[in-house]
Amino acid sequence: LESVGSFEYDGFLWNEVTIRGVKGRVVERFSLVVTLKDEEAPLMHICTTDSIRHNPTGAVPPGEGVVWDGTKLYRKSGFIDDMFAPQVVPYVWLGAERRGLSWFVNNTAGMRLAADKPSVRIVRGKGALRLEIDFVNEPSRLDEGHAFAFGFEATPVKNADKSMRRHFQTGPGDCPEGMIARQAVSFHATGFWNNWARRPHNDGWELFKLACERVNTAGAKVEYAAAYAAFTNKHDAELEVYASKLPAIGKQTHFEWIMSCRDYAYKRIMNVDKPGYPFKYSDPTLTWNREEAEEYYKAEWISRPTGYIGATRNFLTPSYLNFILYYHKKEIDLGMKGIYFDDMFPMTCRNPDTCMRADSAGRWHGNFGILEMRELVKRAAVMQHLAGVKPRLMQIHMTNCLLVPSFAFATSMLSWEDHFGEEIFQKRFAVDYMRAESLGTQLGAEAIALDGIQRRQHDEKDWRANRFRFLTRTQQALLLPAGVKIWLRPAIPGNGVDRKELFKILEVLSRFEVWTEDCEFRAFFEDDGAVSGAPREVLIGTYRRPGKTLAIFGDSGGRDVEFDINADAAKLGLKAPFVFTDGESGEQLPGGKVKLPAWDLRLVLITEGK
Repeated sequence: LESVGSFEYDGFLWNEVTIRGVKGRVVERFSLVVTLKDEEAPLMHICTTDSIRHNPTGAVPPGEGVVWDGTKLYRKSGFIDDMFAPQVVPYVWLGAERRGLSWFVNNTAGMRLAADKPSVRIVRGKGALRLEIDFVNEPSRLDEGHAFAFGFEATPVKNADKSMRRHFQTGPGDCPEGMIARQAVSFHATGFWNNWARRPHNDGWELFKLACERVNTAGAKVEYAAAYAAFTNKHDAELEVYASKLPAIGKQTHFEWIMSCRDYAYKRIMNVDKPGYPFKYSDPTLTWNREEAEEYYKAEWISRPTGYIGATRNFLTPSYLNFILYYHKKEIDLGMKGIYFDDMFPMTCRNPDTCMRADSAGRWHGNFGILEMRELVKRAAVMQHLAGVKPRLMQIHMTNCLLVPSFAFATSMLSWEDHFGEEIFQKRFAVDYMRAESLGTQLGAEAIALDGIQRRQHDEKDWRANRFRFLTRTQQALLLPAGVKIWLRPAIPGNGVDRKELFKILEVLSRFEVWTEDCEFRAFFEDDGAVSGAPREVLIGTYRRPGKTLAIFGDSGGRDVEFDINADAAKLGLKAPFVFTDGESGEQLPGGKVKLPAWDLRLVLITEGK
């Protein structure tokens, strides 16, 4: 057995394995066994291919023996039935919020797996948790020098940037007082004709540059308005011809829809009144089908059909990576700071000219793109660093697919793009689900959740008067004790998140200045008992600064509770007696007595008394 490992400074380890001495012999089984302390690995996160919403996440199942195996993994069928080994599991992470280990493969080359046997098993016994991975589990005659490869990456890979706590991610541009607006700059307002285009129409970058300047400085308002008028007057007739060939959006023609979106985006840029931090949407797997380079390279780039209007679904081949990064560099040079990557999950490439390979047995092996995504994120991160972007926003929209090796160099992750609706959030997302993939602690990145409130059947009058506000509070009761943020996106009235209620809550954090260097955050899962007294089902997170502490109590048990706060002076670095103040209302709470309604939250400021 020969193994060559390539180790990188973020903890990434790639192993290329060769088996010698197997010529003329039958190998029945070849497995890798990774043994962990059971108590150190209460959580698991396992990723399938071609899906961002079906990945097992949460507590490792209880019991002895095999507690989970790969037969339980969701498998979306492709158009080539045998294009990768049956029962393959691309990615497994086991651990806890602050420490864990991921294992992964980038393709199935070298695997010989039976269709009716699980190739990956999680086994518990005698205080140990074993991850068992089969590379061969059916009798196979292998070539001399038979090879396969796999990787490890330990977590966490780095620390999160504390200064990003001050950023509030916003599409409309509205921002809680005291925070910095991280503003989504729409392609509509910058001269692009399509969300997946890599350059504005006719290479007219002046409008893009001025939009970035508006957000960065709150200046250049007259210049931006003039450039917008000149650009649209020059190109709208041509845009209407292009849009006339596209399907209607509801009751609007496609051109009417573009105009309404563009008017909204233009107003958002024009309304900027304070310097902010611009970022822009991109999807590295999609490219506008009118790009000249896309047309030229499509035999190499395109990996599969897609239902998106005007887009092709591409795989991250080397030349396509260069194409993407060239234009991200152009955007950075013109003032764009943040990079947002959508659709970041394993997508099997089915292109035999680039990534799909047949082995000596005639079995096809597709590529999952885990290493290719890593290369994209790593190169983009280095590019941001060399450009002096601070803080460096590299946001990954991973939904339910947290791939540590792919996203290790990212600084922000976006989740919760599922379970939208009218239900309270504690019933949508289990606490163990959050602990396993929503915290950002494995990457050392800020964690952001999508809003997810949508009225479907609830009475509209009661919704506007009570339910919408209450759902926003249940959301924050789950997120804030974990240190997870929210993205305020444009939404129809009564959907998304109750902006007024959200800002009232977040401005408590803003007044406390949770982003300062002297502020330490303790999430509910690592609470040291410095603030206690609440029932077990209440999640407690604390921000601590010299002379004061902000405690966040979020109910996850669904019952009204009352309790007296116990504050440990030594652990908090405070001197008794304490003054307890409701952060939202400003009312003092004598003796630290708190009334917490079911599913709600309370923010309590703890300071030193006289």
